[in-house]
Amino acid sequence: MGIGRYPLTDPNKIRSEIKESAPALWEAFENLAGGWLEPVLERLETPRSHAAYPKTFNDPIWGVIELMPWETILLDSPLLQRLRGVRQLGMAHLVYPGAGHDRLEHTRGVVEAAERMIRALERNADFRRRFGSDRDRNVPEVSTMDRCATRLAALLHDIGHGPFSHATEQLIEVHHWTDFEKVKSILRKHFEGVTSIAPAEVIAVMIVLSRTMRKVLTHAEFGTGVDRPSCLPQTIAARILGSRSCLDAGYLSGIISGPVDADKLDYIARDCHHSGLSLGIDLTRLIRKLEVVVVNEGNAPNADLRERALQSESGRCNRRAGDFMTSGYHKPAWVHTNNSSLPVSCFMIDSITTRRSALQRQCFDA
Repeated sequence: MGIGRYPLTDPNKIRSEIKESAPALWEAFENLAGGWLEPVLERLETPRSHAAYPKTFNDPIWGVIELMPWETILLDSPLLQRLRGVRQLGMAHLVYPGAGHDRLEHTRGVVEAAERMIRALERNADFRRRFGSDRDRNVPEVSTMDRCATRLAALLHDIGHGPFSHATEQLIEVHHWTDFEKVKSILRKHFEGVTSIAPAEVIAVMIVLSRTMRKVLTHAEFGTGVDRPSCLPQTIAARILGSRSCLDAGYLSGIISGPVDADKLDYIARDCHHSGLSLGIDLTRLIRKLEVVVVNEGNAPNADLRERALQSESGRCNRRAGDFMTSGYHKPAWVHTNNSSLPVSCFMIDSITTRRSALQRQCFDA
């Protein structure tokens, strides 16, 4: 499989634009990435007596989860181990005592969900090439880069979350509003199809694009086996943002961020499990029913018509996803927005803001 549609932009250009537009924000997360990933670089520089092997984990949602050696190296780093202390549902455990699960557990689950979605779409793409009156032998195959970057994006998609998860996410953005808006604008410019970007996604992408992460991903001992590891940072960032850029198989674009993505499939099932609520949905069947929709010059000869067809299909997926969430998943969605835990979150945010203002006054008075 060829290089396909990546890279559309030099990752160094994206880094330089962010650094120039939001230097303080870039430097802050560059330093954080350096500290969290330093043990990874040290480990990669240490000679090993034998080749690493994939590891398996028992999971209450997916059964057995398998991680590749390069994924395990990142999983063992402070970058991801810190997620053990970040609750998936913020303050909801005060209402649902069993819902104390963390984002590291969720992250492993998203990797498995993403892998199953890739396999389902690979299978359906093969059917599109071989069967039916409208079969299309030009439906692209999933490349090694596509699979590797999508799995790494699943592993890294939540590294932008801070303490108390979503409860403090907006707080971080509010205090650095101008810089966040500048970075969002740059990301939308370079990554096709990206509209809404959450603060945690901005942080995650900045860490992925950092100099230290680039050293890790391109290190000879990291061992992904992709033909152009220098493209990994940009490609992983595109997957986290749900962009159509940087893909051979464009039908994988929504696996990490889309209407029905691996992130949603895992957190809804996992939140139900730990909250004691019934799921009511067959995840295996849902994933197996994923389809590749072909829009090309044959069935849509006009470029504008093809774009409108893609938007129409995207809208249909979003509507079906909305129906799916409100019918089968109405209970777990309520867990995320339950009013009983909202006052606690508001009190915590107010306390942090008040304490920050008090510290600023002390520094000014001094």
